[in-house]
Amino acid sequence: MTIPNVYTTSKKHKRDINPYKESTSTLSPRVILLVVSAVILVSLLWAGNSGDKYINLGMRGKSSSFSDVGVTANDLGEMVVPRLVPETLLVGSYKVFYMLPSSGQKVKGILLHFHACGHRGADFFILPEDRIIAYEALQRGLAVVSMNALDENTGCWNAIDGNDIIQRNRDDAKVMEEEDTIAKWKQLVGVLDDIPVMVLGASNFVFYAWNNKKIKVQAVASYIMGYGGRLGGFFEGDVNRKRDDPELPLPNAVIFVYMDESDNRSDLGFYNGWLNDYVHINSQLLDVKPHTFTASSCARTIPELGYQKCTQLISFLHKNYPHLLSRHQTSSDDENHNNNSHYIPKFRHEDWHVALLETGLLSDSLKMNKRMGRNFPAVSFQGHPWLYESVVEELNTVLGMNEMIAAGKDQVLDFLMCHSKIGPCP
Repeated sequence: MTIPNVYTTSKKHKRDINPYKESTSTLSPRVILLVVSAVILVSLLWAGNSGDKYINLGMRGKSSSFSDVGVTANDLGEMVVPRLVPETLLVGSYKVFYMLPSSGQKVKGILLHFHACGHRGADFFILPEDRIIAYEALQRGLAVVSMNALDENTGCWNAIDGNDIIQRNRDDAKVMEEEDTIAKWKQLVGVLDDIPVMVLGASNFVFYAWNNKKIKVQAVASYIMGYGGRLGGFFEGDVNRKRDDPELPLPNAVIFVYMDESDNRSDLGFYNGWLNDYVHINSQLLDVKPHTFTASSCARTIPELGYQKCTQLISFLHKNYPHLLSRHQTSSDDENHNNNSHYIPKFRHEDWHVALLETGLLSDSLKMNKRMGRNFPAVSFQGHPWLYESVVEELNTVLGMNEMIAAGKDQVLDFLMCHSKIGPCP
């Protein structure tokens, strides 16, 4: 069985204390010496134990106090990525969600994410496939930024020459450039102005962002699934604009992440070659494979739901809506948990919405929502609980139909950092 590309380590390494929390007590010099010695000893032990790599990351925004929001243990004792809790800023016309690397870690670059239609910037830190990518980027020293599109009715990014909109105040390409959104964000959080910007997302807008003279995008990762035939207009328009304006910035490299189950490879293959040979932009295709859906894989990617509820969810659907899932034998991965089957959902069946809500398992708790903070939306863009949206994302990922997928994240981030000259090139 292929499982999501999620970090796991031993449960015994999980710590509940916050090493960055400031103390209000006064310590004697002797005590301070003992504490310093202990810290040095622990550091030496930690350096020799790779299992502790993902503990107590202290990921935070500049304006917040330090907090331990790194990986956590799920019901199976595996260390997995929970919902992340970014900072929120209103920068001009845009609501910006962001996280910086852990305290003391140099910010090497900025990963700027653009969500798909029907989403918000917060989704990149909440939904399971997305947050695994965000977490890995933070581990690599990247600041992660994701903002809301101006159009709050559709959640889509708009540009006048792309979507035929007529309201200039809803043209994200123009507004973001005129307001110099990213530069202002960098000033507010204290990020150096000369670090490279990389763009990643499931929106066509990634191809408008690289035209922004105020940003200078170094490299792009496109997770657009099933839109291969529409990409030509963006690329051809960019080349024409480049002829008229030699100063127009274009990225150094583009990587297309796609799945055979959802994309037209011939379209992406054509434009991949066209960018390499005609536009002279380094371009690459990355074919990622969807994973299967089991109680264990569900508990790995959605630890806030948990293994027991994942098992109840599958049992309920298999018993009451057998036409929505087809059952298959899988590897021994789940045999230790008395569940050696994986399930393939029937895509976009009209009963899915009713079935998931009827389980009664997918409502967010008050404690869970309180942890996210008052600046976070209590429900998704579609008005559903986040647990519901998380399960939907995983089911869509199984089918290769989801916008974002964590599989292949290492290759994607390697590619972006290589072509931004802040990481080694394979």
